[in-house]
Amino acid sequence: MKNIRKLECSDVPFYNMVRNECCEFLHDPTTYTLPEAYKWYFNNNNPFFIYEINNEMVGYFRTSNWKSNSCYIGMDIHKDYRGKGLAYDAYKLFFKYLNDKFGILRFYLEVLESNTRALNLYKKLGFEQMNSYITKHNVNSLIMGLK
Repeated sequence: MKNIRKLECSDVPFYNMVRNECCEFLHDPTTYTLPEAYKWYFNNNNPFFIYEINNEMVGYFRTSNWKSNSCYIGMDIHKDYRGKGLAYDAYKLFFKYLNDKFGILRFYLEVLESNTRALNLYKKLGFEQMNSYITKHNVNSLIMGLK
């Protein structure tokens, strides 16, 4: 059974572990300590969500830039579950979840151009490139929207 739920304080160790494992694919490649992750949790204004399969945490979804009917999204998956084709169905479920719970109709994301695995997934999901820019870490980032 697949489930999406809001990230809770007790999930912070899992979130931090996965975030640090995935940092090379993120716009901010910094790794964080657990105390720093708790500080982030209590100061974060954008909801994050846990993705579970059969009550096992598989990954989490990030959200940001909430507008009346749109937001930016992203997902990080625990290393034991990567490369198994889970992200496509997870994103489809997340789109429905955000639409049903919050009325979100438009989805955007940013992806590092070098992250070809994620880029291929986003294209398969129907995202199209809208813009690009060079990050402060001097890599190319693509801004994509779901058509």
